[in-house]
Amino acid sequence: MSASRAKPSWARTACRPRSRTRSSRVWPLVRMSTASSMSRSSRRRSPTNQATGSPPSPGGFFFCFTIRGRWAYTHRNTILLLFPFCIFPLLSSGEVIMIMKILRALYGVFCVVRDVSFALGLIVLVAFGYLFVDELGKLPIDMPEAARAYPETAAPVKIPFKLDPAESTALAGLTDAQRTERMLRSTIMVVTGERALGSGVIIDNKACYAVTNEHVIGIPGDIKVSYITRFREDGSAITKTVDAEIMGIPSKDNDLALLKLSGCEGTFWAPIGDSDVLRHGDLVTAIGHPKGQFWTLTEGVVSQPRRKMEGYTDSSGWEMIQVDAAINSGNSGGPLFTRGGALIGINSMKRTDGENLGYARPANLVETYLVYLSHYGAMPKILLGVEVSQMDDEMAATNGVPASYIKAGDFGLLIKTVMPDGKAASIGLKADDVLLAVNGDGVYDVHQFKRLLYRHTPHGAMKLTIIRDGQLQTVTVSGN
Repeated sequence: MSASRAKPSWARTACRPRSRTRSSRVWPLVRMSTASSMSRSSRRRSPTNQATGSPPSPGGFFFCFTIRGRWAYTHRNTILLLFPFCIFPLLSSGEVIMIMKILRALYGVFCVVRDVSFALGLIVLVAFGYLFVDELGKLPIDMPEAARAYPETAAPVKIPFKLDPAESTALAGLTDAQRTERMLRSTIMVVTGERALGSGVIIDNKACYAVTNEHVIGIPGDIKVSYITRFREDGSAITKTVDAEIMGIPSKDNDLALLKLSGCEGTFWAPIGDSDVLRHGDLVTAIGHPKGQFWTLTEGVVSQPRRKMEGYTDSSGWEMIQVDAAINSGNSGGPLFTRGGALIGINSMKRTDGENLGYARPANLVETYLVYLSHYGAMPKILLGVEVSQMDDEMAATNGVPASYIKAGDFGLLIKTVMPDGKAASIGLKADDVLLAVNGDGVYDVHQFKRLLYRHTPHGAMKLTIIRDGQLQTVTVSGN
């Protein structure tokens, strides 16, 4: 190269990959090219720093592709250090990993296209556009904007539950193959209108009742249900499609709905289990119709039996069951079974920014919802009219909670304010009272307190155990 064409060392070294020796080092943002992939002309240009013989830093490689100029290269390490602190705190770990993968995939584009506006535009689109992807999605995700209109009131739903134990999915003594067939034949496919596809599970195969998610049937249109009547010798299924109608008022807060099928011959029914006994690592089976793959069965374990979900647990009081069994669009409303065949949850959603992160509504919530339908035709909101704060063991002891409650982990709730027109004010509750128990069941957090209120309300008056001025007292709350 002639002297007239010589370039300063910083310009010769900033954007050149390692030349004569193969490098396997992976920079934080881009992967270095190897000698075998470079042209002969590229290999004649040394990438090393002429003074030290060391390769340029990863900051130089990344920002050289986006900003031309000595200043950017000189301050490359400072820019690279500040960039993550400006952008990545806004992102989840899954989003950061996704952005890194995309940036690495665009490495070749940055090498060829060095226009500052184009390169920076790509980075902004990748970094900030991804922020608008929902992390949590109800299933199915392909839903029209129109919503089904529900009546304000409905007559109580008489659920007979005159069931034959021999037709249960949890019948003792079944082989794994027999139990699996029964679970499949208790699972239904729900089609609403022309677009929404979901699942459901039969809980009464005499009166033909099935439970599903509210968002599965929450759009206008006729509801069609398909189910398996039997299997052929080669393992293929014989199905039947019938009409279905909504019973009572579906619960948007709890994402549950009850359907009555016009027929259900050949099906089995799923007994509702006790989701409170679930523990980490329990084996579960999810069945549904993900992406139109009908009657798909996946297995996994309970990752977290009581996962609090912002925006979901707050409204209903019930935590979600987190599982690693595959749950996708079309699984919504389908059953989550225990290994023994009991219905332990209703599959409802998954995280869209990770893998094997599925969530189900617990069976005890399903049972409570059915109780409300049988009494009132709907599951209303229950508001006591108090603002409370949770306590730890030290605060509980300070506020006079008995040692037996503290030992059991029932620390109670401290009432901060009482709404003047609420139910709490009408029964004489005051600020600084401690809510200790509902019908003898100890209280330990806000969500569990909501669940206790929901469970006991349909059964008549409730007795609240409180502590006032260090003394245990009992007040009665009407159940309706």
